[in-house]
Amino acid sequence: MSVITIYGSRIREVNALYASTQSSSAARRWHELVYDLANEISEHIRHQINYDETNATNLSALSGFEARITKVLWLFKVYPQSEMDVSIVTPRRRDFFSICTECGTWDWSHSMNRAYGADSICSDCTDEYYAYNEESDEYHHRYDDREEEVEDDVLSYNADPLEYLSYCQTRAEAKGANPAKPVVYLGIELEVERNKSGADRHINREVSSVLQGTAIVKHDGSLDDGFEVVSAPMTLAYHYGGIDGKTCPWDEFFAGPAKKLKSWLTDTCGIHVHVSRNALTPMHLGKMMVFINSTVNMDFIQRVAGRQLNNWCESDQHIKVQDVLKGPQNGKYVALNLCNANTVELRIFRGNTKKAGFFRCLDFTAAVVDFTRTASLTALKSTDFIVWMNKQRHAYPHLATWLVQTEMLEATRNRIDPMYLSSPRMSHEDKASARAAQ
Repeated sequence: MSVITIYGSRIREVNALYASTQSSSAARRWHELVYDLANEISEHIRHQINYDETNATNLSALSGFEARITKVLWLFKVYPQSEMDVSIVTPRRRDFFSICTECGTWDWSHSMNRAYGADSICSDCTDEYYAYNEESDEYHHRYDDREEEVEDDVLSYNADPLEYLSYCQTRAEAKGANPAKPVVYLGIELEVERNKSGADRHINREVSSVLQGTAIVKHDGSLDDGFEVVSAPMTLAYHYGGIDGKTCPWDEFFAGPAKKLKSWLTDTCGIHVHVSRNALTPMHLGKMMVFINSTVNMDFIQRVAGRQLNNWCESDQHIKVQDVLKGPQNGKYVALNLCNANTVELRIFRGNTKKAGFFRCLDFTAAVVDFTRTASLTALKSTDFIVWMNKQRHAYPHLATWLVQTEMLEATRNRIDPMYLSSPRMSHEDKASARAAQ
């Protein structure tokens, strides 16, 4: 007997009530019905011997009820998560559902725990990563739950950069903006440690001063004796030249306080680059996921990153383009983190306080966005990227310089370097494809 037959009358009751939840009493009743019904349906499905995901899709065929029952099944772990499900949580429903800021999963609001006054944390993440703080009557991340005093001018880990900074693009970009084409903004997080323990205790104030309007300084409990520098969301052109396209907003930082900090020679620091999510279609984002996670590309990705991908930025080498529709599957500690509502975060890079290394990370992120926008599904290998980069040197100068230094591109001829084509890690098909494209 089908679920529709068993639960049809109650499904219709919930469906009818959904349209009339303007009053608080009706909303509470809807909440109770959905909660109870979801429990029963999920238990029913778990006991079906021949259950599969296709059947789960067919279970919700009643007109007008599909979106709600999909959400219910998803919440109870018996239906594949989908990025599209986020749209189901309409403004009227947000009193009932919340998204976990740690792992990106939606769940009932009443089952969430509060962290830092605003964050909602699911029970699984609370148990794994958080500890209760009696003084504030809320949960704090275990890495932040330390007794040492946070320095002056260092904001909390939970501080929102957009409360202090604004979106930035050059004057020329703003003048020629196309409202129909979303701007690609890049926000960077640079984790740093002091060069010597206890030295330059107020270096954070100097960083805050020289980067005023460009970045903020935040506490990060995963660091030994440091902090993270978090930039405003800026276009790549603004990162390079500021509002007039001529004055790099990072120059003073790299000329001064950056020399008193370390990032590369640590086992605690990294660079994370956020990309504005509204500039990426699901297909585009899926291709980015495949390119970053592909086994074929892993050697190249790790060379660009400057480190092995570790438990702070794990790789899923079996990922497929269509997996983007499942939403975040493994939390935020992955190479390409999808847990943030407004950004996609590339977490692969080793920390770097040198301007060339810092901008190489920005260049690579922007280049991956541009490359995967037009690349076909069969041309997402690192060799395809290098062929493409060979014609884009002027757009990503620090990345191009690094590719020449590592002998993946030739400095004097506009060709792919033959040493790279002779690499034993490349298949014969890859080599033939790269040569043919020159």
